[in-house]
Amino acid sequence: MISENEIIEYLEKEIPEFSIHENNSDKNVYTILNQFAMFTIRLIKNGNPVTLKKCFKSINMLVKDGDKVTRNAASNVFLFSISCCIVCQADQNQVLNLIGLPLRAEFNKLYYEKN
Repeated sequence: MISENEIIEYLEKEIPEFSIHENNSDKNVYTILNQFAMFTIRLIKNGNPVTLKKCFKSINMLVKDGDKVTRNAASNVFLFSISCCIVCQADQNQVLNLIGLPLRAEFNKLYYEKN
């Protein structure tokens, strides 16, 4: 299980291109995953499928194997932050195919299931 205290180390190990902003003293799980979402959005816009695939693989691992706080932050903060970018993408299906099943299920709940 990946705890909220292990997220920075986990993400920086899995995606060396990603690092937390040095001047950010607020390193809670929500802030970290918001920064990770902004990083992922830049990859979507710049068309970097190799690193983008690693990002989605890592966030899926957090959704699948994170503690409750980590899973909630990954599903809510990360997914909400990138969802507008995904929906507005010209080739939406290409991005959705990279997401992976755990995050895709959360995306479908957010956009397609009625409350």
